Amino acid sequence: MERTPLHDAAKEGDVRRVGVLVEERKEYLWTKDERGRLPIHYAASFGGPAVVRFFAVHANGHPKGGDMINAQIKDGRTPLHLASEKGDAASLEVLVREGRADPWIRDENGWLPMHSAAWFGQPEAVRFFLKYNASHPERGDMLNERDYKGNTPLSCAVQEGHVKCVRLLLEAGADVTIANEEGETPLDLAEEGSDILSLLTCKLSLLTLNEKPEERRKRGKIEKLNKNMKDLCGKFQIQRLALVEAELEFTLVWSQRIQSSYPICDFKSCSPGIGHSKPSLIEFH
Repeated sequence: MERTPLHDAAKEGDVRRVGVLVEERKEYLWTKDERGRLPIHYAASFGGPAVVRFFAVHANGHPKGGDMINAQIKDGRTPLHLASEKGDAASLEVLVREGRADPWIRDENGWLPMHSAAWFGQPEAVRFFLKYNASHPERGDMLNERDYKGNTPLSCAVQEGHVKCVRLLLEAGADVTIANEEGETPLDLAEEGSDILSLLTCKLSLLTLNEKPEERRKRGKIEKLNKNMKDLCGKFQIQRLALVEAELEFTLVWSQRIQSSYPICDFKSCSPGIGHSKPSLIEFH
């Protein structure tokens, strides 16, 4: 793995030099640097839409073009993730429309490119993915998609204090009640007294006004669970461990009792029968 002159030309956005280098050394297109980045990753991060278009068009005409346009670096990010972080909506347009890049590929955090756009506070990139999401309902709801820790794009934007992105996501219908693995909703993540907290509170108030009685009851239950989630998770893990230890101790005692009552019995060979006869314990999945 080594950085090539094509990486540098892509980073600089020098389309002419990129073309010359590809003509001379086509293998450069597939050469990765020490972090697993192809020249197209440099183009998406730094080069701009013109040089991104060169790679997108070339990828379309190559049997393995999809492997390039959706190539993931060591942390799982694709060219779409990188362009999203930069907020380069023009490059996003080129990658998706001309390169047929897939915006549903996740990085090592479980982030879609839309999560990246929200986290880095890039409203133009967020707007691009909202339009894509609305025009491709068959692929799922990107708006409320969770990462591996349960955070939605709205949660990401709220945590980093990006008001414009939060407003865009709320206007598109982002769910303010979705909790992450820590039991935190966007309201919990918002800074006290911030404009973002006001936006979220306003959104929740509007939802509450339009709720039917049954919906209100369900929301109340959800909010109650979210409020206690942290403590419940901690207690649950302790209880689960205690039950596992109790079951192991029970099995050992049962084994000793059987063997003392029936010395000729081999516990291993009897375990299926014993398993059916002993009292059932609570199982957690």
